[in-house]
Order: sequence, then C-alpha cells, then structure tokens
Amino acid sequence: MKSLFILLVLGWMTCGWGAEGLPAAPLDTVQILPITCYSMVRFVDDRRLAFVNAFIGVAAGMYDIETGTKLYETKFRGLTFHGLALSPDRERLATLIDGRGIVVWEARTGSLVVEIPFPAAAGDVAFSPDGKLLVGTSLSDRMLKVWCTQTWEERATVALPANPDAVAFSPDGKLIATGVWDAFMIVDAERWDVVRVVTLPARDQWIAPLVFSPDAEALLVGCADGAVRVYRWRENILDVLAVGHKSQVLCLAFSPDGRFLASGGADATVLIWEWPMGTPLYRLDLWDVFELERRIPEEQKPFARFAARVYWINFSPSGLRLAAVGVNVPDRGCVHIWQLPSLLKGHGSP
Repeated sequence: MKSLFILLVLGWMTCGWGAEGLPAAPLDTVQILPITCYSMVRFVDDRRLAFVNAFIGVAAGMYDIETGTKLYETKFRGLTFHGLALSPDRERLATLIDGRGIVVWEARTGSLVVEIPFPAAAGDVAFSPDGKLLVGTSLSDRMLKVWCTQTWEERATVALPANPDAVAFSPDGKLIATGVWDAFMIVDAERWDVVRVVTLPARDQWIAPLVFSPDAEALLVGCADGAVRVYRWRENILDVLAVGHKSQVLCLAFSPDGRFLASGGADATVLIWEWPMGTPLYRLDLWDVFELERRIPEEQKPFARFAARVYWINFSPSGLRLAAVGVNVPDRGCVHIWQLPSLLKGHGSP
C-alpha cells in the first residue's frame, strides 16, 4: 500500500500537478496595458500589439509597446466578436463579428479592407500559412467556409458533423482543426473533407483552444479539467501532455522557434512548458499584478480571484515577449506583457 502511494505521488508530480511550486515571474519583468474586459491581441511585430475588443460596440486598434501609447482605434458596427487572425505577412487582421460577418482591416492603419457576409452567431477565423486563404467557422450552422484572399471569393464550404468554434491551420497548410466542447475535427485542406472526428470521453475534458505542433504531427487541445492533451492524428492517439492548471485551459500558443508552449487558464495563470517533453518551466500569475487586488475589500478577494482568468496569449515574432489578456469580472481587463529572455534563461531561449 505504501509503495502504491509513492507511485501515485510520483505520477501526480510528473503529470504537471503542483505547478504552483514553479518559480513565479518577477514583477519587474511585466508591463501592463489597459484594455476592455473582452479583448484579444496579436503581436504585429516586437513593438506593435494589435487588439480587438467588445465594449459598447467592437473596436480594433494598435498599441506601441515601447511607449504604451495607442496608435489608432477603429470602431466596427456590431456587439460581439470572435477570434483575431493575423495574415502571415503581418499586413492584415481579421475577426468575426456577430450579425455582420468577417471583417478584414489593414494592420498599419486600421482601414477596412473587406467585409465578408457570414451568418455565424459564434466561431473563429484563421489565415492559411501562405496567406492565400481565410477560413471562418460557424457554431450556429456547423460549417466551415473558405475564401481566397486575392479576390475574397468563396473557395469551399465544409459541412461539419460536430460543433466548430476555435480553428487552426497546421504549419504546412494541409490540415485545419476545429472544435468546441467535447469534440474536435480535422479537415483536409486540399480535398475539403473531414478526415478525423475525435470525441472526448468525459465532460470534464471539454476543450476550448486548439493549436498544431510545429511539425504538424500533433494537435494540442486545452481541456476543462486543466489538462493539455496531445492528439497524434496519424496514429489516432490522444494522450495527456501535461496537467498544471487548477481549472479550465482557455488558450494555447507556441513560441516562434517551437521550443516552448504557453497555456493560459481560468485560474488566472500562464504556464510555460518545454516542448515536446511537457516539462513545466515557469508560472506567470496575473493575480500578482492585477490592480483590482489593491482596491477590493479583503473579504471579497476570494470571489474576485475566482473570477480572474486568462483567455488569450500570444508570443511576439522574435519570441522575446509574451502577451496575456487577463480579465477580472466586473473590473476592466489588462494586457500583461512579459519579457521572456530573463524568464527562460538556461532553457535555450535567445
């Protein structure tokens, strides 16, 4: 019995539990930019950070990270948006707005490029790795649509057997993954048909984010039980890569060099893992830097902590910075930007 207990403890440790014991980021490595409660961000380059948010309408804009100033902000008609995609040449951005469709704008100026009618109540958008295609998913209609970015004409429509939401291209552009809740699908981006449907066995494994591995051989999914699972699509094998969050994993992102995986969760933390081993390296706790903590009464802090969450993360092109969007209901949100070289020193970072 004692041996069994020791084995269980060792397994618990190697699976990633106890991530709260990881070294935390020093507060002098973080920069905070104010943003509305529901926002997503993308690094256009190491200095400019694009954002889209929803607060009495949808707005898109750009921050200069070095100065902390807002370079522009453009208002779009609509109340709710889904997803934020950046073209590979980093010249255009796209989002899906409820009741309006997909909106594409110039990253440098905020000028509207095109508005594509798309009757989706929820979904996501993504550019192909070569920039020639734009994909949108519709949760309400269970479909995936594809447009040519040269003419903006529709290229394909794929009827889906399960609910889509988050969408991601494989790095080689040959596959598209989409899914939400208890299932995800893989679509062949040449034949435009569904080649895999994977249903998770338990409700506490419901998925939110999807991201392909740098070699396109695996799909990583964040789940409601705090686990990051890896699906090796050629072998049709689904395994647990790591468990470290105390609650749902809401976002995933690979570093540009493919060495590190970042995950953000509903526990208000960002965890940085070494890929492909799944070794936890660092814990970034947004709660440590929330301004709200210094303003609310002591007896309300446990409830505010419960509401805090990280639902969007993004590496800069050089991999030197990591941005995380955190929100604490009902307070405003913040973009936290960490300087990574000092955090990952000794782990092969530049």
